[in-house]
Amino acid sequence: STPERRVALAGAGQVVAALRSLGHEVQVVDTVRGPIHPDEEANLLSELVGAVPPTKEELGEWKQREQSSNFLNLPSLRQCDLVFLVLHGRMGEGGLVQAVLESRGIRFTGSNYVGSALAMDKELSKQLFKVNGIPTPDWLVWPAPEAQIDEMGYPLIVKPSYGGSSVSLSLVYSYVGLCKNIFDHFRFR
Repeated sequence: STPERRVALAGAGQVVAALRSLGHEVQVVDTVRGPIHPDEEANLLSELVGAVPPTKEELGEWKQREQSSNFLNLPSLRQCDLVFLVLHGRMGEGGLVQAVLESRGIRFTGSNYVGSALAMDKELSKQLFKVNGIPTPDWLVWPAPEAQIDEMGYPLIVKPSYGGSSVSLSLVYSYVGLCKNIFDHFRFR
């Protein structure tokens, strides 16, 4: 139930097709709807990503229907050989699902919960890159003094520190544009 839901579903469609083409048995489980019947997979996994994030109403509806507290008790999940995670957004990429899977001894793809949580925090990730000599573009975290921001030069990419995919990513060409972008982002939350 994150703004990145459609990105996750589109990715899951590709993963499911690839795994089945290699002869693997796949059970699709959606954190909002639970296990997906094979007859319903094509509709769910073919949702268009689109250029506009979901509305607050859609997010609210998904949140109410979310099965994440129940999906770990599904027999298909407990009996599987491996969970292939195709999760996007703070709840999926941020380590919560990974921590629960680890606590249940269920094998899964991707980073463990600590790595996932660290990677989801964009500022902390950038700091770790820098400390460990991994090249990364300069960055600032809002709020920052206008002079420091201007010193970086425009245009600038603006991205929420805890956002996934490219949701809410934008390009700004001035300090005024930056302020408007940030105001608009928080106004609709």
